[in-house]
Amino acid sequence: IFNNIFIGNVKTIGMDRHSRPFVHHNVFYLNNIPMAVNRSEPIICNNIMYRNQWGQRILKGSNPAIFGNVTWESPHFRDFDESGRPVRYRPIPGTGEQEADPLFVDPAKGDFHFKNSSTLQKQTLGMQAVGIMRDPGLPQPPQVACEGSFGREVLALGDDILELIRKVDAEQSKIHNVEASYRIEYEGFFEPKPDADGQTKLAFTANKPAVKVNYEVSEWTAKGNKRSKSYHERVVLGNEEFTDTGAIKFNGSYIEADGGRFAQDFKGKPDALFIGDRPFREAPLGIYRDYDQYYLGSIGPMGTFFNGYLRVLGGRIEKKKQQIDGHSCIVVRYPHIGKDQYFLFYLDPELGYKPRKMIHFYNGKPYRVIESYRYRQFPGDIFMPVYLTVTDYAVKGSQPGIRVGGWKLEVNEKGLRVNGKAFVTQKTDEDK
Repeated sequence: IFNNIFIGNVKTIGMDRHSRPFVHHNVFYLNNIPMAVNRSEPIICNNIMYRNQWGQRILKGSNPAIFGNVTWESPHFRDFDESGRPVRYRPIPGTGEQEADPLFVDPAKGDFHFKNSSTLQKQTLGMQAVGIMRDPGLPQPPQVACEGSFGREVLALGDDILELIRKVDAEQSKIHNVEASYRIEYEGFFEPKPDADGQTKLAFTANKPAVKVNYEVSEWTAKGNKRSKSYHERVVLGNEEFTDTGAIKFNGSYIEADGGRFAQDFKGKPDALFIGDRPFREAPLGIYRDYDQYYLGSIGPMGTFFNGYLRVLGGRIEKKKQQIDGHSCIVVRYPHIGKDQYFLFYLDPELGYKPRKMIHFYNGKPYRVIESYRYRQFPGDIFMPVYLTVTDYAVKGSQPGIRVGGWKLEVNEKGLRVNGKAFVTQKTDEDK
């Protein structure tokens, strides 16, 4: 497969069943997935991946040889992080990937020749070429204008959503380090009880909490992708009580735990399964336990940030203005297709597109509602939440719509530091 130009596809090349194609000297532009490699052993080299949403995606059971390609805004990755950014990994064997703008003449008009200023301008002939081989006698792809990307249309990655993601990223990039202490209080209204067959069933306890969790973090810090915290947790379930105290550190590569229930899991040389920051989140009952999950706007079951969802599968702006707690917000729906499960994000432009409210729908009914946000302003026009509530509802069963659990976050405002600075002291309507 060579000397082709692929534009605007949902999935351009899919490989399966131990296929072994030789994919070389092509240009992939504005596709969602240029190549999905699943249980295959392809050779992929000397291609140009340009402004593709998901770059080269390598799935399980594959053994590709990938080298000599040029990528630009087309990440080569294995998975997504919580912000929806691809988690990169080394494409071996081979010389790896060169990340550089190829500087095409006019890709929107289908002209994928290099400008004179391109560093690839002399790499057009023979097997050493990158992108289309321009050797005399070789078939050349036709020049076809790109009138749009069906791939991005399917994902609702329109210009308005892409611009929103850029704005959110710009606001989040202002935050370099954070120091916080906070408390999370949870109440759940389902009690596990055995039925006549000895099976465990969940019984609704109305307004009497069946479980209470008090989670106090005396110190939580973030610097870049490194985080650490010291916590104490108290759980009451019926007549039983559980407590746990410890410290956890994510050093940018793997977890280190001192004391607490995670200490045995992270002793000695880190297990490859535990490399990453997911266990740092420690989220039984679906409770988000780390402060960045609140100021970045987590909503999904694994704590994924709202702009992470938008980055991966796009969304749709439902309303440009809606009042939430006296503030004008834009309303964004994710995803734009499907009725069984979706989210609504109510984002305040005056706060740098931080949420005022977020709703998770399941079976068309509210499943989780995050609201009552209160923010503090920090130098550099950075807004951080110091209070919010989360309520979970039943969406099926005999009592759909009943409140089954809820929690609130309270941050020690006086001890909160962003980039080493305390909040702005003058009164604003953010203090309401």
